[in-house]
Amino acid sequence: MKLKELYKQTNNYQGYMEQLWQLVTKDKPGNLDIFKELKSLYSEDEWLDIREKYLLYFKKMPKLLICTNMKNYMIDCWSMF
Repeated sequence: MKLKELYKQTNNYQGYMEQLWQLVTKDKPGNLDIFKELKSLYSEDEWLDIREKYLLYFKKMPKLLICTNMKNYMIDCWSMF
């Protein structure tokens, strides 16, 4: 069982959110399913702040990493932001 699923099943909301953030920023950047899962946990207003935090995080990453891991994601999902 994945850690995020364990947190979700045990109602550990804080751990679940932290694990999703870890996945979308470090472990599996560009994974659309995980990104959507994270986004679904926030209201539209809350998401605006999280989205800014997310975009700032990726601006700090080396460009090569963004291009190799995020190229299709950014093209296919830009409207998600």
